[in-house]
Amino acid sequence: MLNIINLTIDGKPIAQKRHRHTKTGITYDPSATEKKITKRALKSNITCDYKIPSKNNPIEVNFVFFFNPNKKESTKKFLEKIKNEDIPYTKKPDLDNLEKYLLDCMSNIIFIDDNQVFSCKSEKYFSINARTEIEIIIYEEV
Repeated sequence: MLNIINLTIDGKPIAQKRHRHTKTGITYDPSATEKKITKRALKSNITCDYKIPSKNNPIEVNFVFFFNPNKKESTKKFLEKIKNEDIPYTKKPDLDNLEKYLLDCMSNIIFIDDNQVFSCKSEKYFSINARTEIEIIIYEEV
């Protein structure tokens, strides 16, 4: 039996930032504060009766990231074009960093570890409403 979960996180999609090093050699994650906020948003989207699948459940994740146009692009003509949300967004941040950030945030909330994810599909589009749509497909235990 398949279990499909659809989630939407409102706001501009966030990408994983590179870990930084202090002068004393300590490594830290500059995305840590943003991750806490995103984890809270994920938890609020999940129903109370959701149970994290075991490590043996393969998981497929599909992401669709929607970005607002910048001020330069916000002409009436362009805003009209992006209403259908089918114009690809070909600027930074990179897809792999957007995926990494969300997969890290979903660990211990949606699944035990992101190594359970065997398939991941991502797309980026322009939109008037910035958000991230996530489809999670949890397969039977292997």
